[in-house]
Amino acid sequence: MTRLFAYPRYPRFWSADTVSTFGTYITTVALPTLAVLVLKASDTQVGLLNGARWTPYLLFGLLAGVVADRYRRRPILVAADLVRGSLLAVVAVLAALHMVNIYELAAFVFVFGALSLLYDAAHQSYPPRLVPPGSLTVANARLEQTTALARTTGPFIGGSLVAAIGARFSMAIDAVSYLASGLTLATIRVPEPAPQAQARNLEREVREGLRFVYRDPVMRAYALTLHARFFFASIIGTVFTCSCCAIWAPGPRGRRSAWAWCWPPAGSARCSATGCPSGWDAAAWGA
Repeated sequence: MTRLFAYPRYPRFWSADTVSTFGTYITTVALPTLAVLVLKASDTQVGLLNGARWTPYLLFGLLAGVVADRYRRRPILVAADLVRGSLLAVVAVLAALHMVNIYELAAFVFVFGALSLLYDAAHQSYPPRLVPPGSLTVANARLEQTTALARTTGPFIGGSLVAAIGARFSMAIDAVSYLASGLTLATIRVPEPAPQAQARNLEREVREGLRFVYRDPVMRAYALTLHARFFFASIIGTVFTCSCCAIWAPGPRGRRSAWAWCWPPAGSARCSATGCPSGWDAAAWGA
């Protein structure tokens, strides 16, 4: 820890990542709650909304790494955070004014997902610019510890906020977290040479990336596991949201549906797999 703080750019990067990661779990709870309780979305429409979040990963996942490799990482990270924060702020305002429907919300979420994909691709390759190779393992470990903490406690924070102030204001808070993250990243000054402007073949680079992943036995197993995890987690996420909001009607009693998102044992188990809290047992306990 002390060695990492010897490199002043890394703590700022870590702080920005922590703020945006915890903020993400507010929207994880607030967005589907907004769709069901405010926009009166059907089960199918909630599925469409959840699918819109991850469709960019399916369509553009192979291209994101190539794009991030062709441009400086910091401008990508800053732009992605600032635009995502702006999008969430617009959604929060439109929802408060009752000027958005479920399909427009899905379009917003699709753009948000595309920006998140680009951010993820640039984020993974930026720490080597901030710390020397000897400290890179520790630096990545700290980032992963923050992510694990956000997965287990973020749903509790998000559920508490949704129950206390509502989904729309909770999304506004998440917008602030992304804007704060982007502004913090913008203060980082580190030499980052522009990639060489030589002729490069996009299709060839994509094929090389696929071969690198799927020909290595460890990487292949990890990739296939992730595919299966996201597929089944998306199903669970949709069913869980619809079930919680159907069990408890809106109003003081309906706020319990938000608390169901933050029941710690269930939330911890499912967040580790999906980034979304779980709560079948929360319903049984009347959370």
